[in-house]
This record gives sequence, structure tokens and C-alpha cells, in this order.
Amino acid sequence: LSIIFTIPLALADGSPFPNRDLIIFLTAGTILLTLIVANVFLPLLAADDTKANDEQATNAALIAVLEATLELIRVVLKTDEHAEYVPALRSVAARYRSRLFRARLEQEGCGDVMRELIGEVFELQQKRADEIEASRGDAISAREAASYSAMLRGIRESVGYVDKATKVGASFKNLRGWLTMLWQTAFPMRSESEKSERAYYNMCLFALELERVAIDYLDAVVLQEDGRRSEIAQVLANEHRSISESLWGRINYGQEFAHDPNMDLEYKIYDELPEGMRQTFGEQFKKARHHSDEADAVALGIELEEIKRLRAQGTITKQQAHELRESVYLMQMTLIAE
Repeated sequence: LSIIFTIPLALADGSPFPNRDLIIFLTAGTILLTLIVANVFLPLLAADDTKANDEQATNAALIAVLEATLELIRVVLKTDEHAEYVPALRSVAARYRSRLFRARLEQEGCGDVMRELIGEVFELQQKRADEIEASRGDAISAREAASYSAMLRGIRESVGYVDKATKVGASFKNLRGWLTMLWQTAFPMRSESEKSERAYYNMCLFALELERVAIDYLDAVVLQEDGRRSEIAQVLANEHRSISESLWGRINYGQEFAHDPNMDLEYKIYDELPEGMRQTFGEQFKKARHHSDEADAVALGIELEEIKRLRAQGTITKQQAHELRESVYLMQMTLIAE
């Protein structure tokens, strides 16, 4: 632009320089156009790798915080010091498992492999569920089967399964089944009758059998395969073990004698609860509802402490810690508002 303005106004003979204004206009226009294209339009067309990397880093930080928080909740669940709050904390742990599951699926280089493994696990779980249902024959009525399926969905949802995963092993083949499910959803089991307790016990055993199928398959993947699939299979196997612990915890809650979680489980429909087993499932539901807000508050407090600890260790950055705290503060405000 500086050079173009050195063009003289007139030639040596005094006549005007031909097309001087047009030359300056075209030159200035070219300069402005290239500046606008380079600084405005190219960034809009190019992928924002920095933003994508920041989001992935923040998601990785969230995974680290959720894993640490969930581990501390599991430690509390294994102690007898807070037995009153255990059913509510168990529900909180399920919600944290759901959050962790979604965060892992969003992680680059992990989500696709995890989806593939999860799909394989669910297929095997459904196959085993179909085998169990076929082995029942006419032992239970269609109405009872629909009621059991609705209850199984509730159990899977309560341990952290989401969306279609809650339906694995709990399919409805007729209108009565769907109506039963709707009834169970609208009016969850609150009765402490022996019949309802026995039904829930049977479905806990059913759910445990499905977890055993998942753990056996994932352990085999860890041993037989290498690389990313093996690493993610190990993570998933640990999560399914945690779910099994939660289910065994429900069965053993408030019992004078405990079922052995390491026993070889052979699922079947029991006509009555095992001898000496107290009816505690209804009691657990009441305590979970009564202490739900307190358990949520405790868990969010633990999450904030874990953010602080991981920041001090340098595991997460200052900016990531700030964003994660803001999210927790929002959940705390929602909890207070409710």
C-alpha cells in the first residue's frame, strides 16, 4: 500500500498518470480482501483443535474426579458406621457410575472401543436372560413374569444402568407386561410383605447372574487380547464388580448372617426367602428416600474435596478445577432448591 501511493500524480510531460485511481483502488481492495479472508473466514472454516483439546482435557479431569469420588463412596459403603445412610449412598453411587459412564464414552480414543465392548456384554447378558426365562417353563404365570421384568428394570437402573441398558434381560412381550411396568413405575414396591420381598430377592439374584456373565466375558478379553480393548475391558470389569458389590449389599443389609458374594451362583426362582433371612428391602427403600438429600450433599462435598486434592497434586489444572467446581456448585444449588 505504501508503494502504490508513490505513483506520481502526473507524467513528465504534465499529463495525469493514466488510471492512477483505479490502480490504487484495486491494490487497496486486494489487501483488504486478503486480510479479511485470512483473519475472519479461515478460522471459521478450519477446525478449532485447541477448543477440542481443551474439552477432552476437561473431560479427562472430570473422569479422574468422578473415579476418586466414587471410590471414597465405596469405602463408606463397606463400613458399618453409617448403616442408616447406606441405602441412600448406594443410590448416589449409582448416579455417579452413570456420570462416569457418560464421561468415558465422550473421551477420544476410548468411546468407540467402549461402546463396542458394552454392546458385546449386553448381547451376552440378554442371551443368558433368555436362557433363564426359557428354563422357567410354566413355573410362573405371564403376569408374574411381567412383574419380575419390571422389577429387574428398576434394579438395573438403580445400580447405574441407563437408557436401553436397563431393558436388557427385562423384555415385555405383551400389553399386560407394559401395563405392569407402568404400574411398577408409578407405584414402586413399598410393601414389606414376604411375597414382595421374595420377588425382589429373586430379581437381585437374576441381576447378579447377568453381572457374572459380564465379568466372565470381560476378564476373558483382558487375558486374551492386548491394547486398548484389554485396558477398557479391565475398567468395565471393575465397574461390573462394583455393581455386584452393590447388589450383594442389598441382600446382606441388616442380616444376622451374610450371603457369600464369592459363592457360585445358580439362579432360580425361590418360593420363599432363605431360612433366617430378614425382610429388609422395603426398609432399605424407605431409608433411601428419607436420606437421599443428605447423601447427595455428602457426595457433592466429597467431589469438591477430590477436586481440591487433585488440583494440589497437579493432576488437573487450575482452569479445569474451576470449571468442575462450578458444575458441583450448580448441582448443590439445585439440591437446595428442591
